[in-house]
Amino acid sequence: MRFGYSAKVDAFFLLDDEEAYRAGGTWQEDIIPVTEDVWRQFVSPPPEGKMRGAGKNGMPEWVDIPDREKKEADRRFALKSDLLEKAAEEIRMLTIVQDVYGLSQEEKGKLADWKKYLADIYRLNVSSEANIDWPTPPGGG
Repeated sequence: MRFGYSAKVDAFFLLDDEEAYRAGGTWQEDIIPVTEDVWRQFVSPPPEGKMRGAGKNGMPEWVDIPDREKKEADRRFALKSDLLEKAAEEIRMLTIVQDVYGLSQEEKGKLADWKKYLADIYRLNVSSEANIDWPTPPGGG
């Protein structure tokens, strides 16, 4: 595969799919070819405190995360951690009740709902998305 990078939109493109990008209106005129090694490096998770950005030469590079953005990312990570902890605790308690007494139909539903909620939280990408659609916990809060 051949890859290209657009500094304008800070994104990679498959050069062999130019026609499809053009048909979809997403092709960028500033795309420059990059090696597969460059592509692999910059689609991987960034080093701590860095994010991908466009360098002066139009190539991708790791740049410092602005302080405000880093603080917001830290806040999202902390919230995700708190929500995962809360869901894990609910699941743990329901599992203990299940082991000791068995679960009523209502409790079985709650356990399934909490497991789904935990999975939904776990799947959230909080590192780069600023506007996250946080799942609602079972019972609405």
